[in-house]
Amino acid sequence: VALSHDSSCVGAASINTVDTFPVLELPGSNEPPTSGDSPGYSTAAVAELDEQNPTCLIIDLTNNDGGNLFTMVQTIAPMLPPGRLLSYVDRLGTEIVYSVGADGNVVTETGEVLATSLSPAIATPDRIAVIHNGLTASSGEGVLMALLGRPGVRTFGRPTNGLTTGNDLF
Repeated sequence: VALSHDSSCVGAASINTVDTFPVLELPGSNEPPTSGDSPGYSTAAVAELDEQNPTCLIIDLTNNDGGNLFTMVQTIAPMLPPGRLLSYVDRLGTEIVYSVGADGNVVTETGEVLATSLSPAIATPDRIAVIHNGLTASSGEGVLMALLGRPGVRTFGRPTNGLTTGNDLF
């Protein structure tokens, strides 16, 4: 199965179909997470996933060279059960944990909301294939980390760029 990229969707999450399989494309983006009624990176894709409620899904990270991690995980959070999403360890060795709350929001350990839920829970697909390559970097790798080890998730592709980072303003 060959994936073809729709260049009109670059910069926003989108849903395409390959054969009969829905493909969630998550390109890199520096947009902040979507909030309120204004459309953003995730809005159309989450609405379509909500409507389709797929039993299997391909997540394409091959054009994800990084950006705002929380914008990207806001797209997949409605499909994930509440609980630990991923974590980073800072230079002092402190683990920073991000989770999906019971309401679908992406939150810190202290309950700070980093991205609000865009949908009531979408049933977790039975099978998720995640495609990545050498262009997948930074927050694209963060999305991959959030999915690794989950039931029904398999990854395919080439090694990622190796630039999994978390940035903090100082």
